Amino acid sequence: MVASEIGRRKRILNTATRKLQIARADAIQSYTGLEQTLCELFSYLSDTNPAVAGTIFFRLTNASSRSDILHKLMRMKHGDEYRLFFNSVLKLVRLMDGIRNEIIHWHMLGFGGEGPDGKPLFREMTLTPPNF
Repeated sequence: MVASEIGRRKRILNTATRKLQIARADAIQSYTGLEQTLCELFSYLSDTNPAVAGTIFFRLTNASSRSDILHKLMRMKHGDEYRLFFNSVLKLVRLMDGIRNEIIHWHMLGFGGEGPDGKPLFREMTLTPPNF
């Protein structure tokens, strides 16, 4: 393989890697917006000022426990008035928590195949679960 071809393929791989890194960073940033909104909800439901709520909320590292706490606080404050809506919101939050874990903990991996010339050809960059 000629040096210029190797350089071209490296640039393609580097560009794909960079695009996935940027998309990953954007997804993480979006998730922080969700967490901030949940913290504001926690502040409201617990009748706590935002600084105190943030001190408590952002120490909750177990997403399931966090959702359970929000659910219980919602019931204490509003009974069953918003039950259907809030349960559906928590279901979506749990789904996003799982996706967040994949984005944070999975590894970037490039996939390829055989090109028309029979040589390896990069196809896409993706996230894959860690596998030892």
